[in-house]
Amino acid sequence: MKLNSNPLHKRGNRNIFCPYYEACLDRAVEQRWKYWNCSECPHKLKKQPLIDMPAIRDANPSYRLPPRIYQQVLYSIMDSKDSYHEA
Repeated sequence: MKLNSNPLHKRGNRNIFCPYYEACLDRAVEQRWKYWNCSECPHKLKKQPLIDMPAIRDANPSYRLPPRIYQQVLYSIMDSKDSYHEA
């Protein structure tokens, strides 16, 4: 891990505005942590991201799903409706 970040594998608060947040998140994913926090990190109070993230202008963005995933979601919804009507 670069940048001397220090995520801990325990529940707590995270600073999403920290410039090292992405590196810490990558470590948590690599370690398969379900939760982590910034309580002992020297950067926990920083407020400047290293990259400029684009703002979402649309409050309800839409996404195109690949056909295989769309079919799985559609079948799942249809199955849940059938189960609801049978009950």
